[in-house]
Parts: sequence; C-alpha cells; structure tokens
Amino acid sequence: MGPTTRAVGGAALLALVAGALFFQDLGRYPLLDPDEARHAEVAREMAATAEHLRAQVEQQLHRLEALASELEPPPPAEPAPDGEQ
Repeated sequence: MGPTTRAVGGAALLALVAGALFFQDLGRYPLLDPDEARHAEVAREMAATAEHLRAQVEQQLHRLEALASELEPPPPAEPAPDGEQ
C-alpha cells in the first residue's frame, strides 16, 4: 500500500462519515414550518430598512399577541331564547 492509496482510502472514509452525519437528520424536521414566513419577513425588513432592533421587537410583539390570544378565555355563551334548547 503506497501513500496515495492510503490517502485516497482516508479521503473516502472521511467523505463516508461526513455524508452519514450530514444526511442522518434529513427529513426529521418539516421544511414548511408555520413560522417560516414570519422569520423571512423579519429578515427582509431588516435587510431593506437596516433597522434591526425595530424588526426584532415587532416580531416579539407578534409572538406576545399570539400567546395572549391563546390564553384569553372564550366569550361566555349566550343564553338560549325562551322555548329553544
């Protein structure tokens, strides 16, 4: 075995291990995450306006509004009119 054969074998082994590590999580997470559009919009705003802090604060406000809407109790049910169930 010469040094070139050993180098090619080492490179092939390295490529095999790197490929296995790279592709092991493929398909584990969804590509179309519901928050993906929001993150893209914040990044677009940051690039367009160069106001990085304002875009990030607005994103946090949207998250807080969504959380508050989930925590808000539903409105009370209206009583049924007389004679109806």
